[in-house]
Amino acid sequence: MQLWLDVEVINCGLQFNFCSSLTEFHSPISINLNNKATLGFYNGLTVNQVHNMHQAKNVGSNVLTDLKIMKILIGLFLLFITSCTDSKTKSDKKTLDFGSFTIETPNSWTKIKAQGADSYVGRIAIDNTDTVDFDLGWYSNTLTETEPQIIELSMLKYMDLIDTTELIIVESLKGIDSDKYKKNNVLWATIDGHKAKIVFPRQSGIGTTGIYIDSLWLRGSDVDRFNLYGDNLKPENEKQLLESLRALKFNKRTK
Repeated sequence: MQLWLDVEVINCGLQFNFCSSLTEFHSPISINLNNKATLGFYNGLTVNQVHNMHQAKNVGSNVLTDLKIMKILIGLFLLFITSCTDSKTKSDKKTLDFGSFTIETPNSWTKIKAQGADSYVGRIAIDNTDTVDFDLGWYSNTLTETEPQIIELSMLKYMDLIDTTELIIVESLKGIDSDKYKKNNVLWATIDGHKAKIVFPRQSGIGTTGIYIDSLWLRGSDVDRFNLYGDNLKPENEKQLLESLRALKFNKRTK
């Protein structure tokens, strides 16, 4: 009986072609850690169906032998697939070190120097248009969204306004919930052992994406606070920033 296995590597993926004198598998193999995935096809039947046929109709022990060998070979390559995927993921990332903290970001993001009066500030360029700012010190902004300015249409004639773009104009204030008109959502999480407020837009691309930590460590007579955020980021940059925030690591400065 002849038996062979073709393995084709495409972008860290493996294509198995398993052949023998009795069986032939030319379909991509589905690999699942729970060992319940379909491993191939034999005349359009799954592995389990072939096994049942063998028990019921005595198809032949060679078929089952081929299937057992196939499972072993898949197990040997499973570790390779996992390590290859992990390596590719890590190679797309880098760690930006700002001294007091580090953050894991896509490779294309770059550090930009900035000057602060009474705190440690800096900036990250995501691309040609989107940037992220941070502020570490006593007076870091809490990223609390201001209340929407809502007025009744009938009141406009009494107001000497040139620009009304920031106003929300309604027919009546009766029954109006200002929270409905806010741009950002807020959730709480623990980042590197610190309680953190995460903000992100309700409508992707319009609003603030970032983090605020009310207390990092004691410095002098007060505590250092921290924020890092970007405004009106592109949807993909917004998603990547939220992922990067989870990887923040802090290191108290000694000086």
